[in-house]
Amino acid sequence: MTRSTVAKLSENIWEKVGGKEGGTVSAIVASPGPSANRTIWAGTMAGMFTSNDNGRSWYITNNGLTSPYVQAVAVSPNYHEDKQVFTGAVNAGAFRSITAGSYWEKMEFWGTVPQVVCIAFSPNFAKDGVAFLGSEGDGVFKTVNRSKTWNAANVGLPDTSIQSILVLPNTESECSIICSVLDKGIFKSTDGAASWEPMGVDGLDGLTLQALASSPSHASNFRMFAGSETDGLWYCSDSGHTWIQANGLEGCAVNAISVSPRYESDFTLFAGTGEGGVFRSTDAGENWTRTTPAAESPSILSLVALADPSGETLVLAGTFEAGIIRSEDGGETWQSSNRGLSCQNWLCFAISPKVDDDGIMLAGGTSSGIFKSVDGGSTWSDPSDKVADLNVLDISISPSFESDKRALAATSEGLFDSRNGGDSWERIAEDIGDTELRSVAISPTFEHDRTILSGGLAGNAYLSTDGGATFTRVGYDFSEETVTDIAFSPNFEDDGTVFVGTIGSGLVTVHKSTDKAVSFRKWVQHPCETQWISLAIPPSYQSEEDVWFFAAESQVFKPARRLRQVWSGAHPSSRETAVLDLAVSPTDTNGEILFAASSNGVWRSDDGALNWEEINHGLGNKAVLQVIPSPTYLETRTIYLLGLGGEVWRYRDIPEKRTLKQTRATDYI
Repeated sequence: MTRSTVAKLSENIWEKVGGKEGGTVSAIVASPGPSANRTIWAGTMAGMFTSNDNGRSWYITNNGLTSPYVQAVAVSPNYHEDKQVFTGAVNAGAFRSITAGSYWEKMEFWGTVPQVVCIAFSPNFAKDGVAFLGSEGDGVFKTVNRSKTWNAANVGLPDTSIQSILVLPNTESECSIICSVLDKGIFKSTDGAASWEPMGVDGLDGLTLQALASSPSHASNFRMFAGSETDGLWYCSDSGHTWIQANGLEGCAVNAISVSPRYESDFTLFAGTGEGGVFRSTDAGENWTRTTPAAESPSILSLVALADPSGETLVLAGTFEAGIIRSEDGGETWQSSNRGLSCQNWLCFAISPKVDDDGIMLAGGTSSGIFKSVDGGSTWSDPSDKVADLNVLDISISPSFESDKRALAATSEGLFDSRNGGDSWERIAEDIGDTELRSVAISPTFEHDRTILSGGLAGNAYLSTDGGATFTRVGYDFSEETVTDIAFSPNFEDDGTVFVGTIGSGLVTVHKSTDKAVSFRKWVQHPCETQWISLAIPPSYQSEEDVWFFAAESQVFKPARRLRQVWSGAHPSSRETAVLDLAVSPTDTNGEILFAASSNGVWRSDDGALNWEEINHGLGNKAVLQVIPSPTYLETRTIYLLGLGGEVWRYRDIPEKRTLKQTRATDYI
């Protein structure tokens, strides 16, 4: 990528550059009916993805979700009439879509927000409006009015940590349901979850069963199947009295079970395991063999088997970290199927000062290590072994990167340093050790002052003035709150100013030092329960004027012009939109141009955060984690962003050629 390439970008429209495809897929379901008009949904650690071509390609459908960590999805049996899909997300309860997943609305629960881990519809949902949710810690919930209201249904259950839930087929007035309870086996209800009683006590009592399935009808050969956390798969042919352990899966963690769409003729099932990929049974679950190659069998978390018009069975398996694998021949052969499926757990993103010429970007996240791109984000190399499984919370690139190739990463196991442009990493700073760090920053005048500042939990912050050779703990405890962002004054070598943002105790706080991080004082405090704060110091910053910005929750804060200790907060978007990152134009001498990355896309201000303009045209992933203007922004007008899941987008920002919109003075609080 060169400046001439950037100059050819379309104006005022986001272009998806690429990203790291694949990731963790925790749930996968398909609409009922023939493949010609089938829709498939994948719940991931980066939200919801949808496929309309039988899983060959995917696109993100997160609109309305307030948590990206989806762990349960179910589709209405009357989908072709009602277009309803339910999903559960970590720390956010459950959501419903009545538009095939294009928009999600949050479901309401009285007095609690359950951690929904499984969902099941009544087969007669079109008539009875009944569905069930299983939660981790709050038990089973039931709706009788198509999710308008939910009520707990736990009478007879010994514990409220539900692992899986299954509505049995061919039920009429009152649903027959089974559910599995953590360490307590399976329980059954024959009165629509009004009461529960244990089932299969002799074989399953004490087991954690995390996957349930049954044959599709109550014919003479009806069977139920249960996958356990540690003891393989069990089957039952006598209404739940006797459970038999299947052969071939002993000792395996069975995370998912899917019944062949032609089960009544082929007696085939598929099982996804934690240790050994996908297994298949062709004798109604009694004996199992592995279908994925032994050397290429990732951990399987979710699974669906579907009828293909050719007469074969299409199988899609969601994996831990490897995305989706796909078989078009009933499990005989497998291929990766991740086109468009970027569901990496990335949290941070950094670009080279010469990114428009060298194309170098670095990214990292939860249990994923540090990735590198040399083509502006189109493709990414895998992390080196030393950092492959690290939780990476922040990355800082040296301002002299072109010559010194330095980059630093704040991780859950201390500070890591690269001196070859991110190709390899070593843990440094014995004084820090394996302390969990959340932020790191390199001085903009690093070549002269050699200053690095890093911080993390319990108010711990560490300062180096010799380029990282040694670190000393800053003698200020930051109220023992978590240090989540650090920003230097562009004139740090002269004015010694550095800002530190912390979270904790229902507050976000910005601490300021004017003596090169030797001492600090609290400068601004704002009450909120957010888990992040973002600082933005304009290149025009002068200590006398003291104009700078920070973002928390849904607001961007700036100092009042005449009263420097009075701060006002503006909402770039709605009050429900989380502002996740704030950036200033690195070459704007007036310090007025800002960009906000949010859960509702990217917003731009050209008057110092007073008014904001939405710049989301063409952006297919509005969950934006980070936005970074090019270091040569005033020349190239290029902006880069990291979208949820690991997508990289770029934009050529030409405000004078955009359609004029009426701006509004934002409400101030």
